[in-house]
Amino acid sequence: MAVLAIALLTGLAVADWLSDGITRSLILGHADLRIDSAPAGASVAIDGASVGVTPLKIAVISGAHVVKLSERFHRDVVERIHFQRGDTVVRQIAFAPSFGRLSVVSNPIGASVSVDGQRLPGETPLSVDNIAAARHVVVVSAPGRRSVTVSRDVLPDALAEVSVELERAVMGELTIRATPSAARVEVLEAGTPYAPAMALPVGTYRVRVTHEGYADEDRQIVVRQGANLEPVTLRRLTGVVEIAVVPSDALVRVASADGTVTYRAGLQLPVGSLTVSAQALGYGSYRKQMKLTAAGLNLTISLRRIDVATGSTIHDALKVGGQAPRLVVVGAGRFTMGDAHGTLSQTPAHDVTVLQPFAIGVDEVTRGEYAAYAAATGAELPRVMHGETAAHPISQIDWEAAMGYAAWLTEQTGHRYRLPTEAEWEFAARAGSTAAYTFGSDPREICAYGNVADAATHAVFRSWEVVDCDDGHVRSAPVGGYRANAFGLHDVHGNVAEWVLDCWHISYAGAPSVATAWDVEGACVDHVVRGGGWQGGADATTVTNRRPASTASDERGFRVVREF
Repeated sequence: MAVLAIALLTGLAVADWLSDGITRSLILGHADLRIDSAPAGASVAIDGASVGVTPLKIAVISGAHVVKLSERFHRDVVERIHFQRGDTVVRQIAFAPSFGRLSVVSNPIGASVSVDGQRLPGETPLSVDNIAAARHVVVVSAPGRRSVTVSRDVLPDALAEVSVELERAVMGELTIRATPSAARVEVLEAGTPYAPAMALPVGTYRVRVTHEGYADEDRQIVVRQGANLEPVTLRRLTGVVEIAVVPSDALVRVASADGTVTYRAGLQLPVGSLTVSAQALGYGSYRKQMKLTAAGLNLTISLRRIDVATGSTIHDALKVGGQAPRLVVVGAGRFTMGDAHGTLSQTPAHDVTVLQPFAIGVDEVTRGEYAAYAAATGAELPRVMHGETAAHPISQIDWEAAMGYAAWLTEQTGHRYRLPTEAEWEFAARAGSTAAYTFGSDPREICAYGNVADAATHAVFRSWEVVDCDDGHVRSAPVGGYRANAFGLHDVHGNVAEWVLDCWHISYAGAPSVATAWDVEGACVDHVVRGGGWQGGADATTVTNRRPASTASDERGFRVVREF
């Protein structure tokens, strides 16, 4: 009986051992397995038996076991692990990316396809290799057809197929009347760029309207059969501009999409691009582009004081050898420009501030100086006329040619050269005079200060009215042969009329109150010439006389300015 009992117990123990029951666990002991995966939710099997999904903590009988993780969109991960009694085994499993293929066909063909919101290149029938194994949302659409949206699982190394019938749709036309009219309009589900009266299947669409300086507008719009007009007015965004400037009396101007205004504390402007400029008497100018946001703009400007000796001369060297025209430094200041009793073009007389010192040519640019430029650059050198020498003022050049010479001086010297503004020219020509001439009001004295139409001119041009003097020059004379004004400038009266930067305006109505160029960046029909030429009498060569010109002439030349 005892033998039978022992045999029965032995049999039960063997059966329990073979079935991984309590007998095996008591004899071999167990270990803990903690296993996680990315992505989570993977199925876990040990020795072929499913034990749960990640993240998982499970007791495992000691010994060697095969652990397999399975996830629908990844290849299986299999690992053989040896467990010791009492151990805790931790595994972090990251599934490697897996890929499959996607095929999309439609009736009719030629439809566009988007996968997970991204438009695919090409049209149906369409195949995509190496698409990530995952569940994808596929949208198939075509003009005049109802779009079809399906979810499709792409499994590792497998082909997923999408086949759809695109039914004809009832169509409507959509027009967005946006304010401002230049706003950008997007119909996000349309699949094609927005255009007024665009055809769309009836239904609901999300429309986005945007423009710099305005709050974006997103709205749902129902498109019904027929014409649909949707007005959208964007809300203007503004920000506060706060500017601190040294010196505190500087003139600060802010240009925005709404125009240019003088800065004041708490200035509120539309967000977007701004150009801030600052000027003060005796200081260098400031100009900078920046962005204004709804959060506002805080800016500190410290202008650079220009310390130069008024009346000193400058003679810059050129890289090619030789020197630029000799200049004299003119200080900042204020003056009354024009003539209250003059012709229309000279009125109204108005106060102008010259904010920065500048250096201006002592003489008009000579033929010799211009010839060096022509030789170095290949620019055209006008032919010699009327016995001209290298010391005569250059003439027969237009405004663009004069600008080209100034730009060459800039490149050659490293300092910015240009033509003078009209206000700078008159300020320098007056040299403190408030009369019609740099020397006063008596026109009989002009022959001492400039080459004007006189007896020598009258001998050739009999019908001209001339000044009662004779300098022996029928046309232009070598520069520097007449008295200089109080600033040291020669030939501000006569010899050759001088191009300046500004566009021509028939009067000074609306002219700048500072000595900047007037509309120089505009499309000028004519530019201004100042000072009169050798063919002009006393009335035509005053410091206030001004004329429009657009072409070259043998009585037109120029002098240059250098900035600091």
